[in-house]
Order: sequence, then structure tokens, then C-alpha cells
Amino acid sequence: MSGINTVILVGHLGDDPELRALRRGDRLAHFPLATEAQSVDPETGELRTRTEWHRVTCFGPAAERAADSLRKGLRVYLEGSLRTRPWTTADGQARTTTEVVISQRGVLHLLDEQPQSTPALSG
Repeated sequence: MSGINTVILVGHLGDDPELRALRRGDRLAHFPLATEAQSVDPETGELRTRTEWHRVTCFGPAAERAADSLRKGLRVYLEGSLRTRPWTTADGQARTTTEVVISQRGVLHLLDEQPQSTPALSG
């Protein structure tokens, strides 16, 4: 039996999608997505909001849709998969990046038409 690698997120775009062409002619789009979770501080009873930032990469038709219709601050629903890939910095340091990938099987829906303010990074 194979595993399941599915991610479902609802959040706000942190920036406009960046559309690029790949060598073989396919298109890809990148954008940051902010999601928020709320919890109660056990010591003070204060409601706290924590923002998580996700790197989203779309391929093919999803990339074109993202570039055409998504803008910073808009709220979206997406379904994709997680992918971790290695890369090397300009000074030779090995790094890894984990991103949400939306390909032909993925889902990308715009949930509102008016941009909202993007949440600030908080802890």
C-alpha cells in the first residue's frame, strides 16, 4: 500500500504569484501563503494567533490560473502535496525547502474577490 501525501490549506496570499517558464516550455508559479491558528495561553487565558507561512508552487494550468487571478491578500483554498527538495546556496551551503505543490490533480479556488491585509508574522 502506498502512502497519502495530501495538504489542504485555506489562507491569504502573502505576495502576487511569480510566473516562470521552465526549459521544456511548462509554466510554474510560486507564491507565499499565510495560514493562522488560534490558541488560548494556559497561563494568561489570552487568545493568541500564530501565523504559519507556506511556499506554494503550481505547475501547468494551475500556474496560469494563479498568475491570472490571484493577488496579494486574497483568500484561497488549495489542495496539493508536500515536496521537499535539496538545493545549494551561492556560497555552497546545502539547504532543503519544503513546499506545497499543486499540479494537474491539485485544487486551487479563490474564496474572495477583495484582498485582505496579509497577517503579520507572529509567534
